Amino acid sequence: MTQLESALKGETTEQMAKVAEDEGMDIDVLRKAVAEGRVVIPHNPRH
Repeated sequence: MTQLESALKGETTEQMAKVAEDEGMDIDVLRKAVAEGRVVIPHNPRH
């Protein structure tokens, strides 16, 4: 499942929680921004 799909379902992923913590953001604000397509969280497990 993608970050967008999770956000649209109202679910918080580990990556969202990490980004929110690192950026000092409220997780709900970040999740809403991801769901609206205003924020993306790039993640490539091969790097």
